[in-house]
Amino acid sequence: MIKRIYSKLTNILIIIKNFNKIILFFTTCSKKNNILCIENERIGHFPVNIFLSSKIYKNKNIFFFKKNFNIPNDYIIKKIKENYNVDQKYEQVFQIMKNLNELTSGYFKFNFLIEQMHMTEKHNFANCFDNNSKIFEFTEKENQIGADFLVKNNINQNKFVCIIYRTSEYYNKIGLNKVENLHAYRNTNPKTLLPSIEYLLGKGYSVIRLGKYINEPYPLIHKNFFDYAVSEQNSDFLDIWLSANCNFFINGGTGLGDIPTLFGVPRLSFSVFPMGAQQSWSPNTLLLPCNAKKNDKYLNLKEMIKYDLVRVINAEFYKKKGVEIVRNSSDEVLKAVQVLEENYKNPLELNSLTQTFWNNLRYEWNAELSKPDNQMHVKKNFDSFHKINGIKASIPDFFLNKYSNLYLDY
Repeated sequence: MIKRIYSKLTNILIIIKNFNKIILFFTTCSKKNNILCIENERIGHFPVNIFLSSKIYKNKNIFFFKKNFNIPNDYIIKKIKENYNVDQKYEQVFQIMKNLNELTSGYFKFNFLIEQMHMTEKHNFANCFDNNSKIFEFTEKENQIGADFLVKNNINQNKFVCIIYRTSEYYNKIGLNKVENLHAYRNTNPKTLLPSIEYLLGKGYSVIRLGKYINEPYPLIHKNFFDYAVSEQNSDFLDIWLSANCNFFINGGTGLGDIPTLFGVPRLSFSVFPMGAQQSWSPNTLLLPCNAKKNDKYLNLKEMIKYDLVRVINAEFYKKKGVEIVRNSSDEVLKAVQVLEENYKNPLELNSLTQTFWNNLRYEWNAELSKPDNQMHVKKNFDSFHKINGIKASIPDFFLNKYSNLYLDY
C-alpha cells in the first residue's frame, strides 16, 4: 500500500514539474493525435511497428525515438524521419501520458506504438497490407545508386535474389552477447543453403548474400553469386534497397529478413521456431518450421505446447527442458526455395494444409492454457497474438505432408 501511494505521489510531482508539457499534451490530445514511442531497437521490429501503427492509426501519429535509441542502420532512421511525423520534443509528453494512465488506474487510455509480436483483439494486421503497401518510397537518386551497384557487380537487374542467414558475428559485434546466448539455436550452417543457391544460379538468377559485420566468406565462387556480406561496398542503404528490390528474399532467422514484407517482396523464412512467435499475418510469406525432439523422439504439436515451446524464445530454457531444436535440412530448404521460386510472381495463397496447422495450433494452445496446472510462461492464448481469420503466412505442403504425424494427424 505504501509503495502504491509513493508511486502515485511521484507521478503527481512529475506532472506538476512538467506543467508546460501538460499544455502541449492536452493540445495534442485535442487534435486526436497519437504520441508513439519507438523503443524496440531491433531492425526486425521497429520498422514493422511503425508501418503497422501508421496503417492502423492512419495519419494522426507523432513518433519519437526513445532516449539513447541505437540501431546500426542510419539509413532507415533517416528515411523514417523523412517520411513520418517524428518529433523528439514529445518524449516528455509521452511520459506524462504514462503517468496519467498509472495515476488514474487506466481511466485515461492512450494508443501506444503497435508491437508486431503482440496481436491485440482490436487489430487484424493482415488488413494493413495491399498490393501498394510500402513503408516508404526510394528517391530517383537512391534508385539510381542501387541500379549502379547492380551494374558494377554484373548482377542481373531483373532477376536477382537476396539470401541472409543468422550467425553469431553480428550480435557479438554489437555487444548483444547475452541475447546471442539465448538465440544461438537460430544460427545456420552456411552449407545448408548451398543446394538452394546452386539451384537458383542454375535457373539464371543472380544471388546476393546479405549480412553485416561478417568476416567469413561464403564457401562458393560463381560469376553470378555476389558475397555482399563481406564486400567493401556493404552499406546501410544497400541493405534496405536490395531487400526491397529483389525478386524474392530467403531469410534464415535475421531481423533484416522482415524488411522485404514492408515493400511487398515475397520471402521464405526457414528454420523458424517457435511457431507461436511467428508473423502469421505476413503476406507473400512461406514459413519453414523447425521440429523439436526430446529423448530422441520428435514432439508433436500437442507435446510442444505441453512443454511450453509455443512462445518462449530461449535456448537455455529449451536445454533445461531437455529439448533439442532440429533445424531444417538442406533438402527441406531447397524444396521450400523451389516452391517460392515457382510461385512468387503471384500472391502466395494460404493453402488448406496450412490452415489446418494454424487451427490445430490454436486449439491445442488454448486447451493447454485453460488447464489450471498448465506450466506456460506466457499466460496469453493464441488469439492474443494471432487472428485465425487473418492468417497469411503459409507452410509448404511438402513439409506438412512429411511431418503430418506431428502437425496434422497426431
